[in-house]
Amino acid sequence: MNALDFIRFLSAHVGRNKKAVVIVSVINGLCMSALMYSLQIGLGSMGRTGTLSVRGFLLFICSLAAYYITQSFAIRTAAGAAYVAIEDLELRLIDKLRRIDYTAFKTIAPSDLYAALGGDKSAVINAARLVITAFSGAVTIAIAIAYMATLSLTAVLLILVEYGLLVFVHKLQSGALEKRFEIDAQEASAFVLSLENLVNGFAELKMNNIRSEELYEKTIRPASARKTESFEQTERRWVSLLVLSQAGIFIPLGLIVFIVPALAATNLSKLVEILTVTLISTSPAGLLTNFVSAADAANNTLLRIGVIEKQLDALAGGDAAADLSKSPDPPDFNLIEVKGLKFSYPELGDQKEFSLNVEDFFLKRGELVIIKGGNGSGKSTFMCVLAGLLPPGEGDILVDGRPASSLKSADYRSLFSILFADFHLFDDFYGLRFDKKDLDHWAQRLKVEKFIRTYEQTGKLPVTALSSGQKKRMALLAAILENRPALLLDEAAADFDPEFRSRYYREIVPELKAAGRTLVLVSHDDRYYDVANRVIEFREGAIVS
Repeated sequence: MNALDFIRFLSAHVGRNKKAVVIVSVINGLCMSALMYSLQIGLGSMGRTGTLSVRGFLLFICSLAAYYITQSFAIRTAAGAAYVAIEDLELRLIDKLRRIDYTAFKTIAPSDLYAALGGDKSAVINAARLVITAFSGAVTIAIAIAYMATLSLTAVLLILVEYGLLVFVHKLQSGALEKRFEIDAQEASAFVLSLENLVNGFAELKMNNIRSEELYEKTIRPASARKTESFEQTERRWVSLLVLSQAGIFIPLGLIVFIVPALAATNLSKLVEILTVTLISTSPAGLLTNFVSAADAANNTLLRIGVIEKQLDALAGGDAAADLSKSPDPPDFNLIEVKGLKFSYPELGDQKEFSLNVEDFFLKRGELVIIKGGNGSGKSTFMCVLAGLLPPGEGDILVDGRPASSLKSADYRSLFSILFADFHLFDDFYGLRFDKKDLDHWAQRLKVEKFIRTYEQTGKLPVTALSSGQKKRMALLAAILENRPALLLDEAAADFDPEFRSRYYREIVPELKAAGRTLVLVSHDDRYYDVANRVIEFREGAIVS
């Protein structure tokens, strides 16, 4: 990507102001030329008569005012377009992210997502601001070159050749810099990932200083060092490119003073005039150089976002639009059957492949099934496959004899409310439609009334103020209020105190069953197994009893 690519990107988001911005930018360039011309008039008047040129002074004041007004409008419009473009990009990515399936989502590095969706995009805004000054600078340079051509065609040709060489070298350097930016992004992403253990395991680290020190020395510090070293290498290339651009400003001056007189007869007055115009043009040339560098940085940001977008496009399923149906239509069911189901997680590093093999399972409407088994036996994976989050590799899930694959995936999933073992508690009841009476009833049954009162006063659930057990009860409340036919509860009682755990099994679960809900509970609490219609045991990915 180059500066023109960035201009096209920005142009697509300026909207109906596109023509106005172009016209105003041209006017702004003419104003800059008029400013330079007014300075030349003033210098000429001082040189000839030693007096102030009123005409030159008035032209300077008027040009300066017009320059300020036109550039302010154009920059505000361009920057506004950049903000809109960034918003469009972010929302488009988020929308595509929402449409991929759960299996695909798990293949994306969280740090890449955070960098693309919430990372610093100031480079794009900065380049948008500079594009206007670069455009007006280009107009000014074009006028200056046209004027110089009337004085010395030789000087103009030399300067154009010199600028062409500079652009060529700059392009080579920019390509190398883009590669450095990609490496920087990878190292920055690796550093963010190295902080995951620090953030998620903070309590454990506070309990063991040796563990904390070893994590810091073995993982975080080396990742930080690699990131810093990468950034320093990029900075060296950036400085080289910047110095080259700045040094390029002086080359035309040297050509005019030392080369032009040797190639073509030029009197001193014309030489001074050409040199003056060239000196005055160094400012617009600098604006162009700054924009090209800023566009490179902006394009690097956009490229990183583009990589994630391409990844999301590749992961998107064919029924992505249908998958986000706002009003899924759950099918009526009396019986859900699992026949010959197989599902496998691939090998990851030292972690061996895990396979789920369920030859036969059924779930009748209104019954309560408890699933037991050791850690890693496949209970949670089976719940995710049953709920439609993970697609079976082989076998069928039947709804009253109809293959679930013949249904819209969102319609099938809408049969279930699921409370995961590693659940996330949202700060609002997003997407839930319920009666106030139901909310009050279940809040009282789950002993979370005071938190609901806070929610009713503020519109937000006090997530950060809750203990782990209280969060689990609030998540259970949300699952109940979702009011779907079946409830899948994965170790829901794990964070409950003994008193509420008994209440959960002896009162809440039976009440839900009596209300017609179908329940599947993953549980180790064998003293409460008597509440179930059936108890199923998983071992090594298969049902054994």
